[in-house]
Amino acid sequence: MTALLKVQHLETYYGHIHALKGIDIEVRPGQLVTIIGANGSGKTTTMKTLIGVIKPKRGKIVYDSLDITGLSPHLIVARGMVLVPEGRAILTRMTVLENLQMGAFVRKDESVGADLEKMLNRFPILRQRWDQKAGTLSGGQQQMLAIARGLMARPKLLLLDEPSMGLAPMVVSEVIDIIREIRNSGVSVLLVEQNVRQALAISDYTYVLETGKVILQGNSDVLINDPRVKDSYLGGDRPYNG
Repeated sequence: MTALLKVQHLETYYGHIHALKGIDIEVRPGQLVTIIGANGSGKTTTMKTLIGVIKPKRGKIVYDSLDITGLSPHLIVARGMVLVPEGRAILTRMTVLENLQMGAFVRKDESVGADLEKMLNRFPILRQRWDQKAGTLSGGQQQMLAIARGLMARPKLLLLDEPSMGLAPMVVSEVIDIIREIRNSGVSVLLVEQNVRQALAISDYTYVLETGKVILQGNSDVLINDPRVKDSYLGGDRPYNG
């Protein structure tokens, strides 16, 4: 199967700091792929480079058979790859409805209204708060708004950067269920997630980053019981049985 996203030998710098050191990543159609690693390993840098916020020094990013290396973010979004960034980045002074409408800013089709209704049905709390300023929502509600706004662009590939960060455990479970539902709807997902156990449990394939390099990769159901992953990210506890 041809990869939807194929990243080859990607190198990114922050000034003189070599942040990504030749990483290779693939996401196939319908897959949920996760990236894990310690703080500073390059996870968010990877996401920002893929979406065009950071320009790579070397390497190639091929999405949907097109070379998008160095392309501007709005052009990448228009082609169907969308980032829900770390920290949500919602427009706090705009209403929930206005945030959702902004998610469709690259679209020219006539189905925006129908998709808006779908988002309000999928996330009932947003319907209840549709005319409320987004900055007054709770953390969990803001995360749902950020995901819904991303989906309004009708992505083929959704990049999610730390969607559970700062959320209560009950809300984290809800967000994880939403991510699983998105994948099951046919949208491919590339997930960066601090909750490693949850990420491995719902994903198909995992990349482990360390200081800007992929040091380990494989099927998630295998890596969740890998001693290196268990010792570094799962507390070295007993085998995971689903």
